[in-house]
This record gives sequence, C-alpha cells and structure tokens, in this order.
Amino acid sequence: MRAQFKEEINVSTFMGNLTISNEQEYEERLKYVEHLMDRANGGEEAILPLLRFVSGLIEEYEDRVYPLENSTPGRMVAFFMEQHGHKQKDLSDIAPQSVISEIINGRRVPTTEQVKKLSLKYHTNPAVFL
Repeated sequence: MRAQFKEEINVSTFMGNLTISNEQEYEERLKYVEHLMDRANGGEEAILPLLRFVSGLIEEYEDRVYPLENSTPGRMVAFFMEQHGHKQKDLSDIAPQSVISEIINGRRVPTTEQVKKLSLKYHTNPAVFL
C-alpha cells in the first residue's frame, strides 16, 4: 500500500535538509518522488519544480553513496547485497544462485532483465549494474 502524503507541501521541510543523510531518508524521498510523479501524471504541472528538486537530492545521494567509478556489475551486486544484508540465495527472484555467483565473480554480466530486477529490488538506477 502506498504511503499517504499531505496534500499541502511544506517546502520548509526540505529547506533545513538539502541533502539526504542516510538510507532511511533516501527511501522516504524515493516514495515521495513516486507520489509527486503520480500527481504530475494526473495533470498537476505545478508540482514539477518540486519533483525536480527532490529528484536532484536523490541523484546527489546516489552519486555520493553508490559511486559508479571503477566498478563492475559484480562489484555493485556484491555492494548492494552487503548493504542490505542479503546472501546470494536472497536474489533467487532475479537469477539462480550459481548465476548470481558468476556475476559477482565477473564471469558473467547480468542480462537486461536481471539488471531491471536488480534496480527495482535495490531502488537504484539500472546503470549501476551495467
């Protein structure tokens, strides 16, 4: 079930916190962006500047916490697994454990479908796993 948000947006809520500090704030902002996107898709064009602002906060956090430099798809999978306390078997909805192992060890690259599932599971940009 979707989180409920107040109809009136209090911009001062964001003014004191122009960065995302931790995973909990990151998850909250992701949910908030989904809410804003639903409103924008429903025709509320006035919401677009706030949507861009919050999306920028998310992007800055992802760039800082999940750097793409010098990474491989396998390293990124291993990183996210560690961050979430997952084991290879916890990714059985994405691929068999043997395939996850091969991806982590660099013997295989994830398929397009696996990249999509990984990005949804870990709420991040698919490019992280390419």
